[in-house]
Amino acid sequence: MEAFERFLQRARQLQETDPSEHHVSESLLTAYVYEQLLDEQASLVAAHLVQCVRCSERVTALRSEGARLERSLAPYLHMPVARKFNLRERLQRWWESVVPWQPVLVHAGVYAAVAVVLFWANSWLDKVLITPPAGTPVLEPWWAPLVRYGPWLLAPWAVGLIAHVIYRWRNNRRQS
Repeated sequence: MEAFERFLQRARQLQETDPSEHHVSESLLTAYVYEQLLDEQASLVAAHLVQCVRCSERVTALRSEGARLERSLAPYLHMPVARKFNLRERLQRWWESVVPWQPVLVHAGVYAAVAVVLFWANSWLDKVLITPPAGTPVLEPWWAPLVRYGPWLLAPWAVGLIAHVIYRWRNNRRQS
């Protein structure tokens, strides 16, 4: 409440003085235009601008000068600035690049899991159902079925991935 009373007292002092005698300084007007003043100071300047034509014209001129300067410097204001390495920001950008691919990655994971299960099931069935005659040495290493059946097990995943890439490419061409 005390601060409000001081504000009213200062405002009354400004109203009682002749506006032609006292003007707000250039630096204070510039700070007012660029909203760099505290609330109390900004209120006092605003109260003065209501009464003083000269200061309000100067504020209008400062605003138009600032807008003109901003328009002329606009191409240079958005220049890239060298930034420090920020791991969180890089991970966030990476994640945002992955987000459109999430359905594909989920499908790829499901296909890969199914492929692994089918591979091992096929290997197990080969060993259980087809028993070599007694005394016959094992002719192939453990990874041979992977080489033999792997491409066929991963083919649906590859076809789905290629279809998704083509779909995204067509949508991007239509939008641009």
